[in-house]
Amino acid sequence: MLHHLANLSGSYQRNKIILLVKWVHGLYMRNDVSMWEHTPPLDYNLYWKKLNALKNNMRNGYNAMLGELNRLRIADLIWTSVAQPRHRMITWLAVQGRRLTKERILHLNIHVDNDICCLCRSQVMETQLHLFAHCTWLGQVKAEILSWGGMQVYPGEVRQVLEMIKQKN
Repeated sequence: MLHHLANLSGSYQRNKIILLVKWVHGLYMRNDVSMWEHTPPLDYNLYWKKLNALKNNMRNGYNAMLGELNRLRIADLIWTSVAQPRHRMITWLAVQGRRLTKERILHLNIHVDNDICCLCRSQVMETQLHLFAHCTWLGQVKAEILSWGGMQVYPGEVRQVLEMIKQKN
């Protein structure tokens, strides 16, 4: 019985909050898309203006904590809608140097039985640089794909290749 009353009380509180949010949005926000883009007119309630000033202080504080962020010039090549989500993620991780290669697994102190490249079987540790620039097996696959597509991409790390593509376009 008490559990049922607690559920009713909780749903009543949630409905009360939803109703308050709808009322505030209808009265003060009107056609604005979000709270973060809203600027109150001069004739609005003093408390509403103070709440908006607090919002701006929060935004400025958050930006100050972040510091200056340099936008990656090649980000639009990575996050294009043409690429599939898994390809975007793999490319982003490669640009950041976060692909889970055997070298990185060892760096995380996780035991690996065999640290050589499993694709080309050369006696070289599987690193990101090896996979994307020096691996003979991946080089052959890449060459076949590029010849099929009629493209030319210069060898190098992922970030360097993307920056060269960005410069040409």
